[in-house]
Amino acid sequence: MGLSGAEKALVKSTWDAYVADTPGNGSDFFVRLFSENPSFLALFKSFPPSDELPGHKEVVKQAVIDFQFISKLLDNVDENPGAFEEALQKLAVTHKKRNITADMFERFRVTLFGALTDKLGAGVMTGEVVQAWTKFYAAIVAVVTPGLLTENPTYIPYFKVFKIQNGDLQALRGTPEMLKQTELNFNFFGKLVNGIGNDEPFKGDLVKLSVRHKAYRITLDMFNTLGGVILAELADKLGSDLYTSEANAAWLKFYTNIVKIVEPGL
Repeated sequence: MGLSGAEKALVKSTWDAYVADTPGNGSDFFVRLFSENPSFLALFKSFPPSDELPGHKEVVKQAVIDFQFISKLLDNVDENPGAFEEALQKLAVTHKKRNITADMFERFRVTLFGALTDKLGAGVMTGEVVQAWTKFYAAIVAVVTPGLLTENPTYIPYFKVFKIQNGDLQALRGTPEMLKQTELNFNFFGKLVNGIGNDEPFKGDLVKLSVRHKAYRITLDMFNTLGGVILAELADKLGSDLYTSEANAAWLKFYTNIVKIVEPGL
């Protein structure tokens, strides 16, 4: 997993301090999560309206479940990788059924890291500690992401130039239409990657993209699914030596930024 003993100790000590007040911190965590991501509240059917969340028994109950799960992951990371991966693979299966995406996991991370810093203070959540937490969470996402992917045969009609006979997708490989579309998409993505840190052109290109895709009736869920496929393909084609858990975390953060810019236009 790439987490050293010292790094695990940093994550565990800060996590133990945070979960010492699971009812209070757990309740505050969910309030923060839904404040930053209002659409997430609908995924928790037993939760009350947002103004009734603080201290509600269902919120505290969910916090206990989630916090205990994270504690179990932390106990198993590196020492028992089989149990670590099995728990996360099962999580991916249940979350896929609820239409949870890789982007949502990244947003969960942002809220979690913010909550840890607010509750424990910057003096505890130092750069070294945050880096350890980043590696731990990246290991989680690397296992979960492939399980969130879906096959998407309904996407085929959006590509009018693709001619598919008898549902044989493999026949598309190497066709002029596929190569042309691939070149267009990869060039655009390369432009985005090269534009990291140059906010205005980066945002401008994505706003234009969202306008075009809205006309095609492309949805936010489709963008999230695409992100999962991209990450899985990178992992598959590059291998774990090059596409490490840290690389996966960086790519997930990059794609999440793309989604945040595109979302309003859809």
